[in-house]
Amino acid sequence: MQFLEISILKTVTYFDVFTYPLTLDEIIFFLDRPATDKEISVAVNNLIRAKQLWQFDDFYSLRNEPTIALRRVKGNKLATLHIKKARSVAKFLSWMPYIKGIAVSGSLSKNFADENSDLDFFIITKANRLWIVRIIYSVLYKIACAARMKALFCLNYFIDELDLKVREQNIFTAVEISTLMPLKGEAVFRNFFEANNWVLQYQPNYIPNYTSMKDKAPVIPKRIAEWIMNFEFGNKLDNKLLVFFKKRFERILAENKLSDKGLTIGAFEATKHACKPLPEYFQPKILNKFHERFTITKNKYWDIINKEAVTWQKATNENS
Repeated sequence: MQFLEISILKTVTYFDVFTYPLTLDEIIFFLDRPATDKEISVAVNNLIRAKQLWQFDDFYSLRNEPTIALRRVKGNKLATLHIKKARSVAKFLSWMPYIKGIAVSGSLSKNFADENSDLDFFIITKANRLWIVRIIYSVLYKIACAARMKALFCLNYFIDELDLKVREQNIFTAVEISTLMPLKGEAVFRNFFEANNWVLQYQPNYIPNYTSMKDKAPVIPKRIAEWIMNFEFGNKLDNKLLVFFKKRFERILAENKLSDKGLTIGAFEATKHACKPLPEYFQPKILNKFHERFTITKNKYWDIINKEAVTWQKATNENS
């Protein structure tokens, strides 16, 4: 039971990095070991009695701060509105050539938003057409910026269907994958989740979510645009755009500028099958905070267990 309690603390600690308390169902979903609902419920109650977890209504936190739960409730309500916007934007994006799958990612995929939240999309493209999609999306983003709607089209994460497996395998990427909210492209997302079944090593209770999926046949303009670029012209154009973006990212990254959110501008990986944020510019910060907090939390809990064991042994000796 103590190892289960450690796993629960580990799960709650990770989300504490984001100041995000969890429900019991979410603890089960993100837990790093299989366990029954009853076992988890007992373990959670043990942690509450030991004052290692605090409960506020349906939420559990490492901190005895009720405002954290209130923040989450507010963020969940706002997320409902943002998800409606995301569905509309995803429907619009699905008309673009070569986009095969669209999912909501980032904080919104975890059902949270605040006044500064963007719509982060995870996009899967047709094989060898990623950079054609990327240039079209970039033009769209420029137009959105001019119209003061850039928050609706965040330039986030693109991969193509030839290389669906995420290389970085850690608790951060596992959570990001397991919380993706697919909106378009059921077939390609089934392939994506199958290619990334390593997530089960971190979350054995995780089951991919397709409840938000609604697919329709591609519209005629999309079919025509894809047909035009389906030949050697499309291959050459995609390769040239890859070279263009790679040089552009390197140039922007060298300027060492930060975005409004403090992220390094231009810190993108550019390969034939992927355009995504460079992991070394964001993941380490999150993982380091998590490991530091979890080490403190775990050691504190073991101290309590050891003291209880000493007390129990002393009482046993006195009674014998």
